[in-house]
Amino acid sequence: MAIGRAIVRQAQLFLFDEPLSNLDAQLRDEMRGEIKKLHQTIGVTMIYVTHDQIEAMTLADRIVLMREGRIEQVGAPLDLYERPATQFVGGFLGSPKINFIHGQVISDGSAQMLRLSDGETMPLPAKAAAWPKSVILGIRPQYLDRANASSLRSDMSFSRVIELVQPTGSRTYITVKLGRHDVVAEIESTERGRVGDVIELSFNMEHAVFFDPVTGSAL
Repeated sequence: MAIGRAIVRQAQLFLFDEPLSNLDAQLRDEMRGEIKKLHQTIGVTMIYVTHDQIEAMTLADRIVLMREGRIEQVGAPLDLYERPATQFVGGFLGSPKINFIHGQVISDGSAQMLRLSDGETMPLPAKAAAWPKSVILGIRPQYLDRANASSLRSDMSFSRVIELVQPTGSRTYITVKLGRHDVVAEIESTERGRVGDVIELSFNMEHAVFFDPVTGSAL
């Protein structure tokens, strides 16, 4: 009703304060689509407050992500998703959540390496020479893939025992250990394997983000 009255009065600004929070999941999905179509039809500015990351990502042209009353980052949804300015932003957006892995920056001759807590190492870009000794590697589950299935250049591959399998239908989430951390990989549903199987995963640093563990800022 309130939306209809605003349209009739030709309002120049719509303010939404978590309008879908009391709806069940299916109706919330349907109404989210209706609001998106409404915005595309009338072309009026809408400010939409939500704690739901899916609503923010699907509805927004620009997101202002706030934490305790302070702005963490402003930008297009995919900018925040792919290039988070802080660890908080990286962890807030995405489902399943981004993997955070602690490591130490070490020098191997002229090259920079990341040493994980289990002693395994992986290559880092040259700019890592200016980073702090301790860093946090962030890698999203969809950028971890079976080593022989990935079409992308791989900087890192590793074999691990599958500890958990979570099929969703179209995709499957598997959990393994990397550097003593539980790491989730999103793979094809037909390639999920079983608990106890050994799987080889790979990723490349183009999709990795690094954070300062003290400040939480992206490096």
